[in-house]
Amino acid sequence: MASNKTPATLPDDWFLSLKPPVRRLAEEAREVLRATAPSLREEIKWGMPWYSKEEYVVCLMSTGKRVNLGFWRGVDLPDPKGLLEGSGKGMRHVKLPEVAAVRSVAVRQLIRAAVALDSAGKAPLTPKSPSPVRARSRKPSRR
Repeated sequence: MASNKTPATLPDDWFLSLKPPVRRLAEEAREVLRATAPSLREEIKWGMPWYSKEEYVVCLMSTGKRVNLGFWRGVDLPDPKGLLEGSGKGMRHVKLPEVAAVRSVAVRQLIRAAVALDSAGKAPLTPKSPSPVRARSRKPSRR
Protein backbone atom coordinates (compact mmCIF):
# COMPACT_ATOMS: atom_id res chain seq x y z
CA MET A 1 0.00 0.00 0.00
CA ALA A 2 1.53 3.32 -1.02
CA SER A 3 1.86 6.09 1.55
CA ASN A 4 0.42 9.54 0.91
CA LYS A 5 2.98 11.00 3.29
CA THR A 6 5.64 13.11 1.59
CA PRO A 7 9.12 12.57 3.03
CA ALA A 8 10.45 15.55 4.97
CA THR A 9 13.06 17.66 3.22
CA LEU A 10 13.68 19.98 6.16
CA PRO A 11 14.51 18.87 9.71
CA ASP A 12 11.65 20.93 11.19
CA ASP A 13 9.19 19.11 8.92
CA TRP A 14 10.50 15.74 10.12
CA PHE A 15 9.94 16.69 13.76
CA LEU A 16 6.44 18.04 13.00
CA SER A 17 5.55 14.77 11.25
CA LEU A 18 5.93 12.79 14.50
CA LYS A 19 3.06 12.06 16.87
CA PRO A 20 3.20 14.12 20.10
CA PRO A 21 4.74 11.62 22.56
CA VAL A 22 7.52 10.67 20.14
CA ARG A 23 7.90 14.26 18.95
CA ARG A 24 8.69 15.31 22.52
CA LEU A 25 11.46 12.69 22.74
CA ALA A 26 12.85 13.66 19.33
CA GLU A 27 12.83 17.37 20.14
CA GLU A 28 14.56 16.69 23.45
CA ALA A 29 17.19 14.59 21.64
CA ARG A 30 17.65 17.43 19.15
CA GLU A 31 18.27 19.88 21.99
CA VAL A 32 20.74 17.52 23.65
CA LEU A 33 22.58 17.11 20.34
CA ARG A 34 22.71 20.86 19.75
CA ALA A 35 23.94 21.54 23.29
CA THR A 36 26.48 18.70 23.34
CA ALA A 37 27.77 19.08 19.78
CA PRO A 38 27.02 22.62 18.55
CA SER A 39 29.50 22.31 15.65
CA LEU A 40 27.41 19.66 13.86
CA ARG A 41 25.23 20.55 10.85
CA GLU A 42 21.65 19.29 10.76
CA GLU A 43 20.17 17.99 7.50
CA ILE A 44 17.69 15.42 6.23
CA LYS A 45 19.36 12.38 4.69
CA TRP A 46 17.64 9.06 3.99
CA GLY A 47 14.39 10.52 5.38
CA MET A 48 15.69 11.42 8.85
CA PRO A 49 17.73 14.14 10.58
CA TRP A 50 21.48 13.59 10.38
CA TYR A 51 24.11 15.59 12.21
CA SER A 52 27.50 15.86 10.50
CA LYS A 53 30.78 17.72 10.43
CA GLU A 54 33.54 16.00 8.42
CA GLU A 55 31.34 12.95 7.84
CA TYR A 56 28.01 11.74 9.19
CA VAL A 57 28.18 11.50 12.97
CA VAL A 58 24.75 10.76 14.40
CA CYS A 59 21.10 10.61 13.35
CA LEU A 60 17.65 10.52 14.91
CA MET A 61 15.29 7.70 13.97
CA SER A 62 11.65 7.37 14.95
CA THR A 63 10.32 3.89 15.56
CA GLY A 64 6.76 4.99 16.33
CA LYS A 65 6.97 4.59 20.12
CA ARG A 66 10.48 5.79 20.81
CA VAL A 67 13.43 7.54 19.23
CA ASN A 68 16.75 5.94 18.42
CA LEU A 69 20.02 7.79 18.25
CA GLY A 70 22.08 6.23 15.46
CA PHE A 71 25.87 6.54 15.44
CA TRP A 72 27.48 6.31 11.99
CA ARG A 73 30.74 4.85 13.34
CA GLY A 74 29.22 3.27 16.42
CA VAL A 75 31.46 0.18 16.32
CA ASP A 76 34.45 2.43 17.08
CA LEU A 77 32.87 4.19 20.06
CA PRO A 78 33.72 3.40 23.68
CA ASP A 79 30.55 2.16 25.36
CA PRO A 80 31.22 1.50 29.06
CA LYS A 81 27.48 1.50 29.90
CA GLY A 82 26.62 -0.99 27.13
CA LEU A 83 24.00 1.26 25.51
CA LEU A 84 24.91 0.69 21.87
CA GLU A 85 22.94 -1.94 19.97
CA GLY A 86 23.12 -3.32 16.48
CA SER A 87 25.07 -5.82 14.45
CA GLY A 88 25.88 -3.94 11.25
CA LYS A 89 29.30 -3.28 9.81
CA GLY A 90 29.72 0.18 11.35
CA MET A 91 26.53 1.76 12.66
CA ARG A 92 25.11 1.30 16.16
CA HIS A 93 22.10 2.86 17.89
CA VAL A 94 20.83 3.72 21.36
CA LYS A 95 17.13 3.32 22.16
CA LEU A 96 15.64 6.38 23.82
CA PRO A 97 12.23 5.37 25.22
CA GLU A 98 11.92 8.30 27.65
CA VAL A 99 13.23 11.81 28.28
CA ALA A 100 15.50 10.65 31.13
CA ALA A 101 17.36 8.37 28.69
CA VAL A 102 17.79 11.25 26.24
CA ARG A 103 19.27 13.49 28.94
CA SER A 104 21.57 10.85 30.44
CA VAL A 105 25.27 11.50 30.94
CA ALA A 106 26.09 8.28 29.08
CA VAL A 107 24.24 9.46 25.94
CA ARG A 108 26.07 12.80 26.05
CA GLN A 109 29.39 10.97 26.41
CA LEU A 110 28.60 8.88 23.33
CA ILE A 111 27.77 12.02 21.34
CA ARG A 112 31.04 13.68 22.41
CA ALA A 113 33.02 10.53 21.55
CA ALA A 114 31.34 10.34 18.13
CA VAL A 115 32.26 13.97 17.39
CA ALA A 116 35.87 13.34 18.51
CA LEU A 117 36.03 10.25 16.31
CA ASP A 118 34.77 12.27 13.35
CA SER A 119 37.40 14.95 13.99
CA ALA A 120 40.12 12.28 14.22
CA GLY A 121 39.46 11.09 10.67
CA LYS A 122 39.11 7.59 9.28
CA ALA A 123 41.15 5.70 11.87
CA PRO A 124 39.40 4.54 15.05
CA LEU A 125 39.84 6.87 18.01
CA THR A 126 41.43 4.12 20.08
CA PRO A 127 42.86 1.01 18.44
CA LYS A 128 40.97 -2.09 19.40
CA SER A 129 42.91 -5.08 20.62
CA PRO A 130 42.85 -7.96 18.17
CA SER A 131 40.31 -10.66 18.78
CA PRO A 132 41.80 -13.87 20.11
CA VAL A 133 42.28 -16.44 17.38
CA ARG A 134 40.40 -19.61 18.13
CA ALA A 135 41.87 -22.82 16.92
CA ARG A 136 39.49 -24.87 14.87
CA SER A 137 39.25 -28.49 15.64
CA ARG A 138 39.82 -30.60 12.60
CA LYS A 139 37.84 -33.70 12.08
CA PRO A 140 39.86 -36.58 10.75
CA SER A 141 39.21 -37.04 7.07
CA ARG A 142 37.63 -40.23 5.94
CA ARG A 143 39.46 -41.70 3.01
